[in-house]
Parts: sequence; C-alpha cells; structure tokens
Amino acid sequence: FNLPVGLPCPSRTSITSNYFLDGYPCDTARSQGLIGGMSSKSPSMLLALLVMAILQLSDASQPHRLHDRDEDDEEKSDASTKIQCVTDPVELNFRRSKMVTNNLGADDRATTEAPSTQADDRATTDAPSTQVEMAFIFGGEMPASTKFEELPVSVIPTLLTATDDKYGNANAGGYAYGWLCNGSPASYGQASKRGITRTDGTKRADGWGLQHFDQHRTCKVGSTDHDVDWKLNLPAGSYDVTVLFPEQAKQGCKVQGELACPSSYSSEPFSGACLYSKTIQVVNDGLKITGRRTTCHSLSYVTVKKIAAASALQQTVLGEEQARQDQEGDADAAEEIKIEDVATYEGRQVNLVVTSVGTYKPAKPELNGVVGPYININMENVCQATFQFQLQDAVTNRPVRLPSFVLSVLDLDTRENGGNESIEVSDFDSWLAGSELKTSRRDSALRVDAAAKGLIGCNPSSLELKEVTCQNAQGNTSRSDQRKLTVSFVFKDKHTVQFKASISTCQGGNLMFGPRTSQLPLCPSPSASPSPSESPSASPSPSPSPS
Repeated sequence: FNLPVGLPCPSRTSITSNYFLDGYPCDTARSQGLIGGMSSKSPSMLLALLVMAILQLSDASQPHRLHDRDEDDEEKSDASTKIQCVTDPVELNFRRSKMVTNNLGADDRATTEAPSTQADDRATTDAPSTQVEMAFIFGGEMPASTKFEELPVSVIPTLLTATDDKYGNANAGGYAYGWLCNGSPASYGQASKRGITRTDGTKRADGWGLQHFDQHRTCKVGSTDHDVDWKLNLPAGSYDVTVLFPEQAKQGCKVQGELACPSSYSSEPFSGACLYSKTIQVVNDGLKITGRRTTCHSLSYVTVKKIAAASALQQTVLGEEQARQDQEGDADAAEEIKIEDVATYEGRQVNLVVTSVGTYKPAKPELNGVVGPYININMENVCQATFQFQLQDAVTNRPVRLPSFVLSVLDLDTRENGGNESIEVSDFDSWLAGSELKTSRRDSALRVDAAAKGLIGCNPSSLELKEVTCQNAQGNTSRSDQRKLTVSFVFKDKHTVQFKASISTCQGGNLMFGPRTSQLPLCPSPSASPSPSESPSASPSPSPSPS
C-alpha cells in the first residue's frame, strides 16, 4: 500500500513491511528520513490517516493466516482452532463395517493367475450359504439389554446354561458348541458360573457375569493341568471374533492357539479386563478359546460374525495387496481398506476407503482392519507413511463431501527404546489434543507428538474413553487416561483427508484411528430464550358515583 511521505509507519511490526512510502518499504523510508514533518491537521494527512485506519481494520477482520509464523503467532493460531466440543457432526461408526483382513490375496501370491480369477474361485468354493452372526453369554444370568449395545453384532445373545455345557449337547445355527477337557467333551456346570451382582451389591465383570475356566482344576492328570477349550464348530472361513476375559489371571488365555492378553488385538474395556478383538481364519476344527484355571481365570462373552465372500470381492486388505503388486510388478494398483456403512447422509449409505499415499508396508498385515469401534493400521520398520481417508457413496463409489465429521487418532505414546509416535494433519477445521500430547504448527499443518511412555493393555475398546489400569514393560501396574493420549480433528465440507504418521526411531508399530469419542463431546444445545412476559394491563379505575 503506498502512503504519502510524512505519514508515520503503522506501529504493528507484522503490518509495517506491507506499507510503502513512495515505493520504499515503510521501515526503510523511516531510516532514510522520508517520514515526518507533515502536520496532522493538514487535509492530506487526515485523508492518509483515514486510509490507514481503514486498511488496519480490513487486516484485522481477515481470518488468521498460517504462514511463516514466529512462536508467538503460532500459539495464537493454535488457540484459535482448539475446541472443547463439537456441534452436529455427521457421526461415523466403524462397528457396522464389513471387511476382510489379510486373507484376501493369500492365494493370489502363490499362483500366477489373475487375482480376479482367484477371487471368483474362492467365492464359488468357500462362500457360506447363510450369514453367520452369533453372541454367547457365559455368566449365570442375562445382562441388561442396554449392555448389548457394546457388542459388535446385531443379534440377541444366547445365554449358555448348565445343560449346554458339554460340547455337542447344544448347537447354534447348526454349529455345535461347548466345553472340552484335553480334547474330550466335558461339563463344568452351573457352579462354575457367576451372576452379575456380587454379595456386596457391586457389579461383576462390568455387568456381564462370567464362567470360570475349570474352577476346581479337574482337567488334569496327576499334578499336570491340561487345556480347557470352549469350542464353536464353525466351518472354514474368515470371522470377526471378540472375547471378553473379565478379571484376574489372563496371561494364559488363548484364541485359536494364540495368546490373547495382552497383545496388539486386545484392550481393557474396564479395570482388570481384557477384550480380544480380531479377524481370524478358521481352517478346520472350528473356533477354540483356551485357558487353564491358574493362567486364565474366566470368560464373559464371545461374539462371532462371518465375513461374506461377496464382500471379499469388493475389498482389499491394506498391505496384502501391496505384496501381490510387488510380485506382479503392478506398482500402480491401489491398496486399500474398504469399510462399508460408516455413516448415512441425505438418505444414502456412505463407505470409508483407507489407502496409503507413497511407500507403505506392514510388518503384520493381519493386524490391519477394524478392531472394535476403531481402525488399526500396522507399520513395518519405516520412519513414516501417509494414509488417506476418503468417504464414498456406497452405490456410485464417488467421493461424498460431508458438512462436518470427526476423525481421531488414539493411544499416541512413546516406546521404551525412545521411539516417538507422531501424526501430522492439514485442512482441518478445529481440533482437540489430550494433555499428554505435544502440538506444533507450521503453515496449515498441525503436528501432534507423543509425550508419555506407552503401557500394555491400555488400548481403548469403546468410544467412552477413561482412566484404566495398565502394565509397563517391567510388568508393574500403572494408571493411564486414554483421553490424554487422543487427538480429535473436525473436518468441514471435506470428503478426503490425509494423516502423515511417523515413528522417530523408524521402528514399526500400530496406529489406531477412530470416529468421534467421548474425548470430544457434543456441544450443548443453546437453551431457548424465555418468552417475554406481557405486562398486565391496568384495571380501569371505577367511575366515581354521582354524589
């Protein structure tokens, strides 16, 4: 902006360099004596002051621009976009998803045939005739129906009774289930079950009840304990499985022969509990949940949901597809996780597609996918990777721009070896970071760095984040607040966003993404203003009686 000679420079340093005096930058003009000497009462001076005031007012009314800030400007920018609640977002829900994990593509890598041919073969030879979706309650009584909302299936659970105890005595959907001792059918009876309410009135297993694994240690020969299994005779296929191990000893609990707690597949929904959640592959001999009384205390519920082969033709596992591309030289083909029905907008179903941008390779691709209400993405020993989240119309597969939605990154922590997890995001509207995370800004991006040591068994398993009991690397228990390790981003009028993830020591790990959680509550609705009360009309004074 050109100002006449004699006009003092504006006082704000951030504005000064944008004003010129006869072609000179304002500061240069001041140093060369070009400023001063004009009477403030002269018409030209008054006009110039008026122009400067208008320009300063115009500058102050502009949105806060994010470029080349110093630290003071940076802090002001953070404060301007940090929020404590969010108003009316389109809520995303990953629990309703239908997806396939690392099984898709496994056959493709062993053959040179086209992937589409392999997928068609799988659809014709391995497709189930019906959808399998079941839930089993092991305690002595059925929990309140409101507890069913915590389950990742939509069916009413089956309460297992003492007569159902021995394997083969009962079935669900034609699939036998029950207990085995060292591979042989066994019964542990009602005495091994515990109801919801303890004698002191407190709730057991957060209101689920439980059943002991071989409470009296009868499954043994001499002094040697044998494995006790609860088996569901599922046919071969891929299944989403959740198992709640509610309390006490859990270090020996297994699902499909794999230790369940603690692991990358488990979390602590309430103090002392372990919730196992993973997509597994049943090859033969059904689903088995295994424990011994001394190392696996009890069981509260099991849910099972078969992944339809038809969905497998539409979805590709992040990382597994990359392995096929590496062998076939198809480097340009897309790798993705596709999650169906994450939201409904204007009456249409919306899907979420997660892809990698640039180089990405998982150490354990079987860990990728939906775990409870969250998406888990596994990284190999690389320094960083970028992941794109795109909302798409379920029918047309075209991007769907939502007016407002929330995506969260959870359990950001540091490693015992000093590795530091971080996330960098741009093009968001507002954000809220937990108190144990460090934030910094540059240009339009927000970088969020972990600042607290990671603990075992702290991963969230529900959208209600809270303080939980965890273990450090030495096995000592400690408390951790899941909210303090979470950052939430509000995006407005977007269909595609990107997250750049990095680990400072370039060692692999797992990243947890989710929708809005209790860390970012909804803003309260504004209370209606009270209607103004009408002023009472004055009663007419009586006419004086004639005297």
